[in-house]
Amino acid sequence: MSAERRRPIAKKPASAYHHGRLREALIAAALRLIGGGEDVNLREAARLVGVSPGAPFRHFRDKAALLAAVAEETMRRFRHEVVTALGAAPSAPSSQIHAMAVAYLRFALGEPAYFRAFAQAGELGFFDSDFFKKENQETLDALDGLIVEGQQRGEVAPGDPRVVHLAARAFVYGLGRMYVEGHFARLGLGGESPLAVAEQALAVFERGLLRSEPSRPPGTSRRSAKDKLP
Repeated sequence: MSAERRRPIAKKPASAYHHGRLREALIAAALRLIGGGEDVNLREAARLVGVSPGAPFRHFRDKAALLAAVAEETMRRFRHEVVTALGAAPSAPSSQIHAMAVAYLRFALGEPAYFRAFAQAGELGFFDSDFFKKENQETLDALDGLIVEGQQRGEVAPGDPRVVHLAARAFVYGLGRMYVEGHFARLGLGGESPLAVAEQALAVFERGLLRSEPSRPPGTSRRSAKDKLP
């Protein structure tokens, strides 16, 4: 699997920010730096936004504060997808696990800049944020509980729950990385609906993990991996 190519950061500001939204513009600039494999610092973020080097200090005292803001916004967006999906899904463990997986994929494919940051949470110091750490742990604990309950009910494959947890997360993480690194396009997949392709791949994986077909909210249906790709 090829390594992600680092994209050079533009030497000129990409666009002017809207007055009064400097904080959001600096977070977006930090995401650009992260996505390009560059070091995140306030001076470079200011240059990308097109403001003076001292302007970021109105909102962030230092680099760590900027990264904490990126961490918290990343987690808010991720948790929104997860909570929304779990609330709409049937209560059976297999259905809830499926909903979490699709939520992860929606986040990765719909918010690639934030997903890239999420994937580097440890090295970027995101776990220094109490909010990020707490919300992340709640998500992991929820998955653990669903796996154990699903195994007890015969809906999830038997085995060490920690290994099942690892397999489930590794699969959706890998799909997300393959999308942001351009593998969907190189395989001729995705087109205008990369999420549909990701869900078909997820269906293949679930046939080996889940012992029962996860039910879905009324009006939705699962595409078979044999269906014609979009």
